[in-house]
Amino acid sequence: MSYEGNMNIRTLLIPGATLFNQSVTANTDILPTDLNIATAVTSKQTRVVGVLTVEVCFDTAGAFKVITKEGATSVSGKINASNNLAVDEIFTFTKLAPEDWNFNFQFSANATMKWMIITLHGGIY
Repeated sequence: MSYEGNMNIRTLLIPGATLFNQSVTANTDILPTDLNIATAVTSKQTRVVGVLTVEVCFDTAGAFKVITKEGATSVSGKINASNNLAVDEIFTFTKLAPEDWNFNFQFSANATMKWMIITLHGGIY
């Protein structure tokens, strides 16, 4: 399939729908106000967000973590439901990536990383 010209398709991040390192109370709304997608899109109150796809393979079992940074603050989260990645298995993960966040990755064991491929998707430009 091909296309002619610039289609300029993007993924947008809705304001108020991005929270970072925030405490939540049980059984209480997480967002400070209800999310209104139509208002955000029509008023152009959006930020660009991409989708990272990460493919990895290690020679040792261990937990794979993503480190997310906004400004000077870093938080981490285990990928694969906190389960160790199996030896010599290929794992592919996706992660939303707002334009003003930075990312890195860690592995819980000394290992040889057979490969890591990272792509960023955000549409056709």
